[in-house]
Amino acid sequence: MPGAGQAGGGPTRLLVIDDDPTSAGVGELLAGASDLEILPCSAPVQALPETLRTRPTVVLLELALKTVDSLVLLRFLRGHPETRELPVLVWTAWEEPSRRAAAFTAGATDYFLKSVPSVELLARVRYHARAYQAFRALAALSASTRRRVLVVDDDRINRVVLTDMLESLDCEVATAENGRQAVEAVLSGPFDLVLMDCEMPVMNGFDAACLLRTQHRRTVPIVALTGHESSRVGERCTQAGIDEVLTKPLSEETLRRLLAKWPGSETEQPL
Repeated sequence: MPGAGQAGGGPTRLLVIDDDPTSAGVGELLAGASDLEILPCSAPVQALPETLRTRPTVVLLELALKTVDSLVLLRFLRGHPETRELPVLVWTAWEEPSRRAAAFTAGATDYFLKSVPSVELLARVRYHARAYQAFRALAALSASTRRRVLVVDDDRINRVVLTDMLESLDCEVATAENGRQAVEAVLSGPFDLVLMDCEMPVMNGFDAACLLRTQHRRTVPIVALTGHESSRVGERCTQAGIDEVLTKPLSEETLRRLLAKWPGSETEQPL
């Protein structure tokens, strides 16, 4: 059976968390698996930093740790943003169904007894390694295709509502409270779309758009949001270089239309 391996053809990295030096070694069970690199962690209190340092593909966690509570450690790994999706396989000599249930409740990916045949242990490790690598590949693809939207409004509730709707549409959202912050945000990183309130303190939406278009020569699509009839501010929007003006509040369907209408990311116009 072909091994899972790391992306690029390297070995699957298996971090083994076990603080009992007298227990049966995983290395003995998995001897001969050329596609597997075993990384021992005999100090469970260092499990998180060791995981972040070694970047394993799979973690094998002894349920009966002597120095820390294994389930507390498991929940801790699940709570960290860089390890919450990492496969954690719990193995133990305990056969009680209640312990199995507790492990899965705490976030275990798989659970098996130490009496498991080595061929099955290796098959499970490889299976979870492949699944994790597929998940990471899909996550990377999704992140590369997500739309980045800047929401600019001095009203916090408006920002929250728009952010929630856009995130439900799988957008990555940044926010700003006024036009000056909006200009700084656009200059700091590319956006696919800017939703800009017209009337704000410090710098209004018209001036911010004009500054981006003329001085900084940015082409990011800018949609003005106003509480007035759009016809009342249409001329000012055109003069500022704003692409479209809409009356608040926006519906989710309107946001869908905007995302379909303005698919590209911003660029800097040549001088």
